[in-house]
Formats: sequence, structure tokens, C-alpha cells
Amino acid sequence: MSLDYGGLPGQLRVDALGMERCAPGHRYGPAAREYTLIHCVFSGKGEFFADGKRYVLGAGQGFLICPRMLASYRADEQDPWTYGWMGYSGALTAGLTARAGLRREAPVFPVGEAAPLVEILRRAQEEMAGLRLGELGAAGGLLRFLGQIGQYAAPEQAGPPQEEYLRKAAWYIQSKLEEGVGVEEVAGYLGLC
Repeated sequence: MSLDYGGLPGQLRVDALGMERCAPGHRYGPAAREYTLIHCVFSGKGEFFADGKRYVLGAGQGFLICPRMLASYRADEQDPWTYGWMGYSGALTAGLTARAGLRREAPVFPVGEAAPLVEILRRAQEEMAGLRLGELGAAGGLLRFLGQIGQYAAPEQAGPPQEEYLRKAAWYIQSKLEEGVGVEEVAGYLGLC
């Protein structure tokens, strides 16, 4: 499945989306894709091979496959993994991937608990299948997916916490400009009152 998000052709497309409970020894590749692909392991374990390196992964970890990266992966024989994935492409890809803390040089990363990611993927699949503009739901799912991963994979923002408050306050005020917004409302949004 492929989509162009927000009427901006080439900006953001969801190219792959799914979940699978793998059979023992299930393997894929070696293969290269033209889009960025993220797998998150929910249970079990397996191996990921990319850029000449081998990584052993288990529940709570994920792996990144960049465009044109020759990669393969294999489920464990005794404890095969269950995982979910999203693949995406377009001009926004590099920035979104970096914002989530993901890099080709470190393709394995923490993802936290499975339940929130499973729910995001389930909902994105339902929206893709059920909504008239389901591709927009899938794109929203991609952003939620990257946001959830970024909670664990992205480095902490440098600088004092005041900068984070200012960034969030500015975003909130901008989103409410037409309606008007008071100091108490901004403070409530930031959890300061």
C-alpha cells in the first residue's frame, strides 16, 4: 500500500504496514528496499543482519532498514519473534527518522513495551481498510509509531527544561491563535497548575 500524505505528493508515503507471529526459523532477505522500514519486536527473539554486522534482538527492541540497505533477518528456532513494521518514503522521511532518534549507524534501538505499538499498528491497519481516506489514517499512525519509538530511542533534548516548556507553549499558542488563549490555559496544557 502506498499513499501521499496531505496532498503533498512525494512528501510522505506509507509503503508497508503489518504485524506477524513468525514461524520458527522464518527468514527474509537478503534484500534491499527503496523505502525506510522499521521493525519492532514484541516477543521472542531473532537475528538481524545489515551492513556486514549481526545483531541479536528480543522483545522491546527494534531495527531500522534504510533505503538500499542490504539486510536480512531470521526468527529464532526455539523462541521465534512476533513483530510489527511500518515502511515509509518521501521527502519527510529523513527528518522524521532522525527526530525519532533512529540512525543507520546504530540500526538497533529500544522501543519499550509492545502494547502501545501493537495498538498503533492495529489502528493504522483498521483505518487503512475502513476509512474513505484511510491513507491519511495510516500516515497518522506512522507519526504516532515514530513518536512512540522516539520516547525510548531519541536522545534527551539538550538544554534546561525551560526550553522544552517554551517550545511546547509556543506550539500550543500557535495552534490556538484564532480562538485566543489565556495564560491559565497554557499553564494547564503544560501541567504547571
